Amino acid sequence: MYVDTGIWVTIANGLVNVNDKYKDASRQLVVGIKSNGGALRPVLFDGAVTPRKILPGINEFFFVVGNVGPSHNKMTINTTTGVIEFSTVKFP
Repeated sequence: MYVDTGIWVTIANGLVNVNDKYKDASRQLVVGIKSNGGALRPVLFDGAVTPRKILPGINEFFFVVGNVGPSHNKMTINTTTGVIEFSTVKFP
C-alpha cells in the first residue's frame, strides 16, 4: 500500500513492513498497528522500522504524515472476515 512519496507499507507472509525508497521521507511519517484491541505498537517511528506480525482477528493500522494533528488515517483489516476498511479518526 502506497502511503506517501516513496513509502510503501507491505504485508507479506503475515509480516507488516515499511519500505522508504528515499530513506528520508520516513522521518515525516508514523505507522502503528493495533491488533485485537491491544496496545498501539510502532511499525515506523522517527525513521526506524520495526516489522510486526499481523495477528488473527482485527488489525488496525494508523498512519500520520507530518506533525500529529487532530486526525489521522486508519485502515482496519479483519483477517477473519477478509474485510478492509479505511477511515479518518482521532489519534489514539
